[in-house]
Amino acid sequence: MERRLPFPFLLFSLFISNTFLQSVAVECALAAQQQQQQQLSVSAAAAAARGVRTPWGVSAAGDSTLHAPEGSSDHFLLQRAPQPSVHLKVVDFNGNVSEIPIEFQEAQLQQRRSFWGDVAANGLALFLASACIILAKELLNWISSRRHKRREVERKEAAARRRAALSSQLAAADEQLQQLEQQQQQQQQQQQQQLAAAADQRAASLALRRLLQQLDSYREEIKEMDSPALLAYVESLLIAATEQLQQQQQQQRGSGLSSAAAAAAAAAAAAAALRPSKTEAQQQRGEGAGPAGRSLDLEAETELQQEQQQQQQQQQQRQQQQQQQRKPDMELVQALLQQQPHLSPREAIQKATEIANGAGSR
Repeated sequence: MERRLPFPFLLFSLFISNTFLQSVAVECALAAQQQQQQQLSVSAAAAAARGVRTPWGVSAAGDSTLHAPEGSSDHFLLQRAPQPSVHLKVVDFNGNVSEIPIEFQEAQLQQRRSFWGDVAANGLALFLASACIILAKELLNWISSRRHKRREVERKEAAARRRAALSSQLAAADEQLQQLEQQQQQQQQQQQQQLAAAADQRAASLALRRLLQQLDSYREEIKEMDSPALLAYVESLLIAATEQLQQQQQQQRGSGLSSAAAAAAAAAAAAAALRPSKTEAQQQRGEGAGPAGRSLDLEAETELQQEQQQQQQQQQQRQQQQQQQRKPDMELVQALLQQQPHLSPREAIQKATEIANGAGSR
């Protein structure tokens, strides 16, 4: 807190210092006047002793002898004669003469101060000196406190401006992160839609393959029955199903939709489609199956294995990308900006991302 000077103490100090200066000036003037009077009295006494005459013919001689007092006394005291006097004659233009008496009086020294007077004077001088020192010290403290307060206010204002700038930059960074998150969510939704479409296509292709297996088993049975009409009908159905399966495979290759979710959905659909198809074929055909059915089963199994391998690889890649693109915590970004205020928001976000990725890898 700012230390305030007592106003009555300041007024009292100024009054005492002014009084002291006035007393010193009066004493100096009295000392000079006493010196002048002593010089005048000494010069007048010397002139009277020598009997010097003035230019106007007036004698300045006087009786300066000492004589005993009248009457009897136990002690013989010497007493000075009256002080010498001078009569000046002044003649004006009309010839009138006038005398002006001038009496010389011996200067008397003032009585010296006693011991306690000296103590009081010295104490007053020390008090005034200490008061002046305290006054100067308090004045310097007041000036320094005002300067310190001004600097503190400037520092607080600069810190407030810096906080406002950082808050605006952080708000902009937060908006940018929200926009990126929305874009990522939209991309994920699009990918999910594409994956769902791919899964539907693969399920349809697996259903067609299952249908082909059934038609193939039916054709083998019809061949044994010796029924050309049914055989032609089954072959026409096989041709139509094969063409449709080829078209679906071409569409899948053109779109290039191969992802973990699509592979998982396709694998599940294939497993669900192949198992009942195998059981039905065995029930319908007995113990064995034809060569076309076996070839289709082998192709389906190889495709399922390839899709499972692709699924595992894509899952690993997705995990690595998620670890690399981990979203930084806003508290970590704010802590970095407070510790290193020279960093820009983008640099702070990058550093926070690196720290988060390092922690996630550990």
